[in-house]
Amino acid sequence: MRQRPTHLLGTLLPLAAVLLLATACGGADAEGPAAAPSVMPDGPLRLTTVNGLAAVDARSGAVAYEAPGAVASPDGSIVARAVVRPDGTTRVFWLDPADGRRTAVARIEEPAAIRVVAPDGRVALGPPDIPLGGIVRPVARAATALTVAAPDGTVRTYHLDGSIEPEAFSTDGASLFVLGFTPAENPTEYQVNKLDLTTGEIDGVYGQDSPDERQERMGGIARTQVWDPDGDVVYTLYSQEVGGRPTSFIHVLDLDEGWAFCLDLPQAIGWSSPAALAVAPDGGRLWVTDSIGHGAAVDTEALEVLAAGRFRAPGPYGLSAVSDGERLYVGSGDRITVLDGDDLSRVARWRTSRTIYTLRLDPVDERLVAVTDGQLTTFPLGSPERDPAGRDLPFSQPIVVTDPTLVDAECAC
Repeated sequence: MRQRPTHLLGTLLPLAAVLLLATACGGADAEGPAAAPSVMPDGPLRLTTVNGLAAVDARSGAVAYEAPGAVASPDGSIVARAVVRPDGTTRVFWLDPADGRRTAVARIEEPAAIRVVAPDGRVALGPPDIPLGGIVRPVARAATALTVAAPDGTVRTYHLDGSIEPEAFSTDGASLFVLGFTPAENPTEYQVNKLDLTTGEIDGVYGQDSPDERQERMGGIARTQVWDPDGDVVYTLYSQEVGGRPTSFIHVLDLDEGWAFCLDLPQAIGWSSPAALAVAPDGGRLWVTDSIGHGAAVDTEALEVLAAGRFRAPGPYGLSAVSDGERLYVGSGDRITVLDGDDLSRVARWRTSRTIYTLRLDPVDERLVAVTDGQLTTFPLGSPERDPAGRDLPFSQPIVVTDPTLVDAECAC
């Protein structure tokens, strides 16, 4: 696949974004649940916990519910959980995202676990041979049963050759992007393909500018992932060693038009440390960084690197960042660094009383919400440059929020 050139245009200060793992070009044998939205959806925050998913009121810290094994769609509008019963069948339950009550159920005749939840309510499930809510490492399988279930009870299972994992539904709902791991019984590489949900046939994924050039098999390490605000594009950071030299790139998967693209980064971002991505609310810009202090800013329309550089490393913490389109808010440890969205110069630095797991924007009340250990801490987006006093909102009941940026997955190659 042809790759666009990169450009070194400046110095990048601390930034990053939180979210779970998935596919790439040159990338990894790993994937995970879809990333949570950086801008708060209607209703409570949906937070990934050690047990599954929790819904928390961002204005009070009240925990509406915690659903074991639950997974949310990328926009947070759909929540579903799968339960394998003693008789070997699986029940898929759809939950009201506000209060957690069951709204629909479907039955699957074999054990299965949710991999992907689509905004239209459908879920894709695979064999229950991976850690729930964690990293999906490639599993040796001669054949894979993938199931798509809908809230109306419709269920269809696809019996596919090889080791296959769901990645994301296409925006038109006609296809499911999947990862095919090879060799199937000892995976060392992967290939991004597309499953036609009507015919059950698998076809390749092709380049943006080269519709006849199918994406090749690859290997590497998946680091982190973020979706664009419209849910049409998935960005995944990968790193790999080429000729003894560490390199990193961003894999772009367009779920609407069905193409994939690899954007080389000028530095090996995320090679040996936690890494993260953040996307602007209008989807026009993407930022990437790691805790070593490497970073880059990307124009998502031109698919070019606008700026790259080094900054003072935040330390061995998880990373999180969001942007309101003008500023970039970066969380690491107990600090939030506020950066100018254009030149990435530091505008301010705020402090929380506890370790930050993720950041969310509340555009209605114009607040930054830091999800920390045992509580939320909120800041007005217009806070002064000097350290303002954040408002602490303790959770109404104990939940343990997880930090997905502290883990990654490596291929066997």
